[in-house]
Amino acid sequence: MIKISNQKKTKKVILKYLEANSNNFIPPLSGRVNLDLFSKKINKYARQSWVFDRDEIVGFMACYVNDPENETAYITTISILEKYKGQGLGMMLLKDCIDFAKNNGFKKVKLEVSKINTAAISFYEKQGFYIVDCSFLSFFMAKNI
Repeated sequence: MIKISNQKKTKKVILKYLEANSNNFIPPLSGRVNLDLFSKKINKYARQSWVFDRDEIVGFMACYVNDPENETAYITTISILEKYKGQGLGMMLLKDCIDFAKNNGFKKVKLEVSKINTAAISFYEKQGFYIVDCSFLSFFMAKNI
């Protein structure tokens, strides 16, 4: 049975998940960020959304909904285990973040995605995100909510 929980996990749980799933990111997450510091930041500042299949964590999203002045939330990470992709879990996580942000007066959600992660770019575009800027390695996308 699949369920989403917003129960805040410890830095240790976040780090363990990110280490175990780093290679599921394109490019691998551990090559882009210090996972220990990233886990600490998520634990301290982000709203966490976890997808469970019974007691197993099969997906995770962290979003910062802490900039009311700019009315913009920011998704810092989202991932679903490979064998669970294509079941609508990513959409459930996005909806969870968007609904929370909207209910707290936010008007926009932003994220960053690697230019080589074409599957993720396509997924976000299907969810109404659009490219607002780019860097050498990334697209910056946004959705008005």
